[in-house]
Amino acid sequence: MNSVILISKFSPQALSFLKSTREKGISTIFVWIGSENEPKPSSSYIGEIYKFPAKNLYKQKGIDLILKIAERNKHSCIITTNDYISRWVYNCLDFKKLSCELLFSKNIKNINSKQKQNQAALDSGLNVLETFYINKDKDIYSNIPEKFFPLCLRPSDPGTILPGFKVKIIRNYKALESFVESFEKIDSFLIAQPFMDLPNMVVHGSRDMNGNIFGLESFIVKRKFEGLTLTISPFKIDSTIMSSCFKFVEKMDIYGPFHFEFLYETEKKNAWFLEINNRMGGTTAKVFSLGYDEPGYILRAMGMDVEIKRKISSQTASSKISLIKYLIYTLKHRLSPLDYPYNESLKNKIFFILKGLFCFKDDIFSLKDFKSIFSFYKTIVYEKLKR
Repeated sequence: MNSVILISKFSPQALSFLKSTREKGISTIFVWIGSENEPKPSSSYIGEIYKFPAKNLYKQKGIDLILKIAERNKHSCIITTNDYISRWVYNCLDFKKLSCELLFSKNIKNINSKQKQNQAALDSGLNVLETFYINKDKDIYSNIPEKFFPLCLRPSDPGTILPGFKVKIIRNYKALESFVESFEKIDSFLIAQPFMDLPNMVVHGSRDMNGNIFGLESFIVKRKFEGLTLTISPFKIDSTIMSSCFKFVEKMDIYGPFHFEFLYETEKKNAWFLEINNRMGGTTAKVFSLGYDEPGYILRAMGMDVEIKRKISSQTASSKISLIKYLIYTLKHRLSPLDYPYNESLKNKIFFILKGLFCFKDDIFSLKDFKSIFSFYKTIVYEKLKR
C-alpha cells in the first residue's frame, strides 16, 4: 500500500491516526465527515483533505465521492473509525478493480454480536458475568432473579434502539419494566448484567490477515464518567488473561484494530469480560498520548513495514474537556453510580480534578499543534449551538 485514506469525523482518534502517519512519512488522505456548516478542521498533521457531507452517508452520492478519491489514489488502504461505515463501503466498492484494500473484518456482523462475543469469551477462558438479553417480551425479563439486581443495561446495537442510550442502572423489576416499555423500538436487544462497582480494564491490539497480533497492551481505567473512560494508565495483568485475549481474537477471526473492555477486581485480580470493539475507540487518543502507538500497529496490520518508535509512559491520560464537565457535574451533585468511584468525598473529587487538569496527559493537546485544539473547541461550540 502506498498511502492511506482515512474516512472519519474530526475526532481525537482520527487526529491520533493523522499524527502517527505524519511521523512515519506516510501519505494520508483525510476524508472528513462533517455537517453542512461545521467548521473545517485545522491541524498541522492534516495534509490532503476532502469534505464528505454527513447527509451523504449511506447514499450513492457518498459512495461516488469515495470512489472518486480511491480512483485518484490507487494502491491505498481505506480505514474508517465506524463499523457501519466500513460495512457500507465494503458492500458498495469493487476493491480489486480499484487496487485498494479496506481494513475491515469480513465477519464484522458476527464480531459485533454480543451473544457470540460472550460465548467466544467463555470458550477462550475469560470470565463473563451472568447475562440476560432483553427485548419487549415481558416473559423474558420478568424471569430475571432478584439476586442479580441492580442491573447494568447497555444496548447490543445502538442503531437498533429508539430512543438511544449508553448505559443505565436498574434497581428493581418495576424500574426495569418501566424502562423497557419506554422504548419506541428494540429491534435487537438490551444487554443486562449485574452492576459491579469496579474500575475498567482495556486491552488494545491489532491483527493482520495472516493472524499476527501486534501491540497487545493492557491499561487500567481508575476513573469513569457517565460509564465511560475518564482516566487511563498502563497496567500489567496476568499472562493467562492476555493468553485468553489471544485465543478470543483468533476464534473470532478479527482483522485490524481491536480493544477489549473488562471490569477488573484489583484485589482478586479477576477480569470480567464486557465487550470487544473491532475499531479505534474512545481510548485510542488517550493511550496514544501515553506513547501507545495504536495507529502504528494498525499500519502493520495493513502490511506496512513501519517502525514503532514511541515508548509507553507510566503517566495517566484524560481529556480536559471531560474533566471540566466532570467538575460541573460534581459541583451540581449530578454524579451517579456510573461515575466510578462514586462514594468519594467532594474534597477528594475536587483535588483529583485539579490534579488532572494540570498533570494528566490530554487526548488532543500538543505543543506542536495548537491549531487542532482550537479546531476541536470550535467544533464542540458548533455542535452545542446546533442542538
